[in-house]
Amino acid sequence: MTNYNNFLNRSICAFFSERFYNFVAKGQKNSGFGTLVVILFFTYLIPSVVIYNKLINFSYEDSESALELKSMLLEVPEITITEGVLDDNDIFPKSISSDILNKNFLVIDKKENSLVASNSSILFSKDGVYFNNLELVVILLNTLNLKNIPTGNITNNTNFVPYPAEFSSFDSNFLIQWSEKYIHSLGASLVYSLLPAVVLLSIILKFVEIFFLSFITRIISVRMNLNLSSNQIFRLTVAAMIPALMVKLINGMSLWSSKILSVQPMGTLLLVAMNLYFIYFSVKSVRNSK
Repeated sequence: MTNYNNFLNRSICAFFSERFYNFVAKGQKNSGFGTLVVILFFTYLIPSVVIYNKLINFSYEDSESALELKSMLLEVPEITITEGVLDDNDIFPKSISSDILNKNFLVIDKKENSLVASNSSILFSKDGVYFNNLELVVILLNTLNLKNIPTGNITNNTNFVPYPAEFSSFDSNFLIQWSEKYIHSLGASLVYSLLPAVVLLSIILKFVEIFFLSFITRIISVRMNLNLSSNQIFRLTVAAMIPALMVKLINGMSLWSSKILSVQPMGTLLLVAMNLYFIYFSVKSVRNSK
């Protein structure tokens, strides 16, 4: 007899087994939510580890995008700071455009004090540096050729750091060394800080989704003349969500390379359709057993 409490058996049998859904409705003692948590964890863990390895082994010769970033940094002239103020230079103002974000990557202009006005991700102003941390992360991640990382609806995330009083000058080589250190630290923060937060948020959102889909499970069960308790409805809904999550996990292992799931809204609609189908299949399995 198949052990449906086993994680691997549950993940496979959820795709086709009527006996599995009968066990969930009548014999399962817990909610089964732990299976979803494990799948969610691995869904985000695997891409995070792959990205982490790419980040800590980053080289500017690894990809075309990385070479593009290096070429942009090499355009930065020597900048001199005197007592916390940007010195005058005949080549200022200067702007370096970015194809990744379709805007200026870096602007050096003593008269500007806004990223929006300068249409840039980094602005060296008269008395400090303005930068959009989210856009910098997107630029750096795109150098890894991960593909399909959205660069469209990035919110304004302006940060300002004044020039240190002891800071004298820097050039393109300084920025290249800084960016390599930033990329390596980004890899560590991605796994140790961002991953737990993303998994926790996904669990919360999944709870909301479960309660919404439970109403659909209830409606289908009523139409099939089944008198299922609230616990049975909840367990069936959780179990019926396993196939869609497994597909998302496999897609995560391919690191966003799946064109079906990465193209929106097609990917979301596909996962919703899978949830609805397996909810119907789960309730039908219980009815057939009667």
